[in-house]
Amino acid sequence: MTKLAPKLEFVLQVVFIGLLVAIVLAQANPFYHSPNRDGGLFMYMGDRILKGDLLYIDIWDNKGPLIFYLNALGLFLGRGLRWGVWGLEYAFLFFAAFFGFSLIKKLWGLIPAMFGTWIWLSGFNGLARGGNFTEDYSLLFNFAALYLFWLHIEKGRSRLYLFIIGMTFSLSFLLRANNIGIQLTVGLVLLLSAIFDRSSENRLTDLIWIGLGSLAVFALVGLYFQLLGTLNDMIAAGYTYNFFYSSGGIDISELIHSVTRGAGLLGSIFIIAILGFVALVEKLPDSFRPSQRSLRYLYFLILIGWPIEMVLSGLSGRNYPHYFICWLPYIGILSGLLAHALLPAFNERLNKMPLVILLVGVALISALNFVTLDQYKTAFTRLLTDRSAGVEFVHPVAKYVRENTKPEERVLVWGFQPFINLMAHRESSTGVLSYPVLIESPYSDELNNRFYQELVENKPVLIVDMVNPDNDTIPFIDPVRREEQAQRLRGFSPPSNLEQVFDYIHSHYHVETEINKVVIYRLNDISQ
Repeated sequence: MTKLAPKLEFVLQVVFIGLLVAIVLAQANPFYHSPNRDGGLFMYMGDRILKGDLLYIDIWDNKGPLIFYLNALGLFLGRGLRWGVWGLEYAFLFFAAFFGFSLIKKLWGLIPAMFGTWIWLSGFNGLARGGNFTEDYSLLFNFAALYLFWLHIEKGRSRLYLFIIGMTFSLSFLLRANNIGIQLTVGLVLLLSAIFDRSSENRLTDLIWIGLGSLAVFALVGLYFQLLGTLNDMIAAGYTYNFFYSSGGIDISELIHSVTRGAGLLGSIFIIAILGFVALVEKLPDSFRPSQRSLRYLYFLILIGWPIEMVLSGLSGRNYPHYFICWLPYIGILSGLLAHALLPAFNERLNKMPLVILLVGVALISALNFVTLDQYKTAFTRLLTDRSAGVEFVHPVAKYVRENTKPEERVLVWGFQPFINLMAHRESSTGVLSYPVLIESPYSDELNNRFYQELVENKPVLIVDMVNPDNDTIPFIDPVRREEQAQRLRGFSPPSNLEQVFDYIHSHYHVETEINKVVIYRLNDISQ
């Protein structure tokens, strides 16, 4: 039994983490839910990549390329099912949690690791809003960078660890440029360590190895897009455009608003993290002992990194909930530290009976989330035994589109909701899925004009008005609804061709039906 105990403990840790991840990803369960706006866009574009479309040429969005290829990979693995994307996100989130759990356990023991993991995953549960955001996938790269940085300091200098940290920098950057806070902070802490340890030559070498890892990824990706002939388009859409998206930077009032927005969304979880931050500041002087070197630099990373992450998450000034997902690695570490600081003697006693603690944790999670886990049972049973009965939720609008169009016919989904195209298995009439493009940039007029041109040339058989009534940047097609929406659209500055688009739609399409307040227009005469 003594020999089996470590293996059993590892298995129970895996089960504990696996259950928590399954519970927070229940909001993305394809058997019960549609994708959210961004997640549905990424899936549709991933599907189009698998069908041969060129990213940023045939289909366009202003994100880095990796999110679209991850969705393409997920759909490929799932043989076209959204379950493949769900499974890929589950794997990313599981290994992110595993790295975080392992780091906290090595630092302070099992109870802090369980508590810290539970806290940050609870935070994720409130921020993810259906999942499949760029920040979700960055969690793996950022937790891995944290863990490898600690190993590098604790276990002795390792070029491999540093090279992989550099790779995680590039991979997070290729998802979204703002997601690189941890890797930036690693570089800053290494510079600080050169001052404190008087080892500038070693730290310069460390930074070089991080740079090599980063360059290796960028070089491969750059070569791939160069071979496709779309490297300049990738840089323009995924990165240059986003400078205009975040134009003007961020002032102090916007930063304060962003932080309060994140704090409000996280609620009590933010308070726990702040208490952990106070505990960190209190323990920082003790970490200057020579024996505490690795802990000292981890403390510095959290101390400097979280404020940096707060700035990065607020740069655009839009403060969408998923932007704050990048705070979660810091919140997990700080929550673990708080649990260790408040109950050190209690933790020490409990750490001596890990199997009991893990069994209790698994039992409690299972009992408190029985309904959610039972939903997985229903979904997986259908997946394994009766796929013909349907294994994914299909939106009523997508079902109507599928039943009332031919596979080769195109459908325009107005309102930036191309998950309808994905569910209906119908191609969009345009690759500019985010019309109207409102950001003032050198590319916006061209994109808006391209949308109108493709609308006229490709003539979608159906136009589905999927505008969310709460949206303040996309007007309804129907002028009566648009008038009702006017108050919300007070800050809306329409592109120059918006009325031209509306005139074309109203002169060539008629209202065919309405499903759950979604108006569907049909082309008057397919020969026009």
